[in-house]
Amino acid sequence: MGDGGKRRRLKILQPQHDREGRPMSPPARAASIAPEPEFIMPVSEQGAALQFFVEAMKANTKTLEGVLATTTAMQRDMQDVRERVIRIEANRIDRRVEGLEGRVDVLERASDKREGATGAAQWLLKNLPNIATIIVSIVLVSFLILKAGGRP
Repeated sequence: MGDGGKRRRLKILQPQHDREGRPMSPPARAASIAPEPEFIMPVSEQGAALQFFVEAMKANTKTLEGVLATTTAMQRDMQDVRERVIRIEANRIDRRVEGLEGRVDVLERASDKREGATGAAQWLLKNLPNIATIIVSIVLVSFLILKAGGRP
């Protein structure tokens, strides 16, 4: 710094007058300090087609990302619906099984009663000669005791 250690401040000047020397209005002054316009470079037809293809691929990629997100959400929804249907069907099957269990219980009780009555009848038929013999013996002994005058 050859100026004795002092720093200089640079003042940014805005144009105050146009090219012909007339004073500029504030909007005209603002427009004169606007950023530089973009330059469009000349491109070959093949380069333009390639750039168009790149932009189309970017747009397609963005669209596919949206479709993927939508599809993923739909898959989650379908899984939820599938689980609900399985639960509903399981509830229906459980109710039907409970109803059938009740019917089976009724039929088993009726069958048990029939088996019990049939078993009792079979036992009676099988043991009827022995029972008849015992009854006839008791009656005969009682008759003989009574005929003998009550003495054994």
